[in-house]
Amino acid sequence: MSRRAGVSPDEAREGVRAELSTLRDAVSDGEFRHVISQLPRDFEALVGAPG
Repeated sequence: MSRRAGVSPDEAREGVRAELSTLRDAVSDGEFRHVISQLPRDFEALVGAPG
């Protein structure tokens, strides 16, 4: 993802973390858990989502 965006891996990780945090604030807990469940486990770790 970082290569595609032309940023460092750390910058890409922070961007994804910000996007997921914004999503978490915008939807219900159930909707957020549903979205996170559709993504690889690495994404859970970015936002501390329950498994």
